[in-house]
Amino acid sequence: MLDFARLAAGIGVVGASVLFAATIPAHSWVGVLKDSFVGSDLAVIVTDEATGGCWTNIAETRSHLISKLESRGHKIVYDRNEAKFRFDVNVLSERTSGDFCYGVVEVQLYQFSYDQDGFFSKTYGSSGSIFVRPNNVNLLVLEVIDKFVAELDGEVKE
Repeated sequence: MLDFARLAAGIGVVGASVLFAATIPAHSWVGVLKDSFVGSDLAVIVTDEATGGCWTNIAETRSHLISKLESRGHKIVYDRNEAKFRFDVNVLSERTSGDFCYGVVEVQLYQFSYDQDGFFSKTYGSSGSIFVRPNNVNLLVLEVIDKFVAELDGEVKE
């Protein structure tokens, strides 16, 4: 298992001009066809578990995602219990004593449902990145979202 604290503790400034930053795509997969959820009620859930100023554009991120989804024909609802699908954005991060932010960004499309066997969650797609960066991850979060939404709509084939 990757030890973020140990990784971040070993990062520093070499001389006075070299900074280290890394972004590792942790995973990305999409298992839903665009037509299976366009027009369905979709809740956007943004979870901020970043500390030390590692993620500061939470409201902008939420607005950006909602606009992007609405422009592609998705219907946004604000009561997650009434949504057929949920789109989560989660950022877990903290700042090191060396002033780097490290953590993970994850986006996920899923649905809660139930059948004769009980309640369950079905994930239709997920994407994320592990990062170590100076400053914050504001732009990285937007990049992960944009790529995932494009993948959901079948625009990215890797």
